Amino acid sequence: MKLKALVVDDDEIILKLLEAVVRNFGFDVTTAGNGAIAAKALSSQGFDLVITDLEMGNTNGFEVIQLVKSINSNTIVLVASGCLDERCRHQAIALGASDYLLKPFSVEDLKKCINSKISNQRSSSITFGRRNRNVGVRKFYIM
Repeated sequence: MKLKALVVDDDEIILKLLEAVVRNFGFDVTTAGNGAIAAKALSSQGFDLVITDLEMGNTNGFEVIQLVKSINSNTIVLVASGCLDERCRHQAIALGASDYLLKPFSVEDLKKCINSKISNQRSSSITFGRRNRNVGVRKFYIM
């Protein structure tokens, strides 16, 4: 059975890019362009992984983290944000985020982070890149 991921970002380009990358890692991916859409998705289905931005207008990523953890404390939450303020990172981790990726980050960094968190939680690893496309992983950055 495929693991399920929810990707939340108000930047449509980043959202589509993360969707494609995470799907390529082997996940069944649902996307949400804001926190309200994410809340609907979270209330209707379970996710193994949630990747969220922090700054998204009305509903921010901190609220998404809180909602995810209130529904299922075992869901892995990764924050993918451009916020340079260390207080953002500390608050996200305090609310239950498993890790904080500062944009821009490489696909390789995202892969390592997800693999590490899933491995730690499930005592097994994921085989990434089931569709090996020559995308120059080390040169491909998510802004």
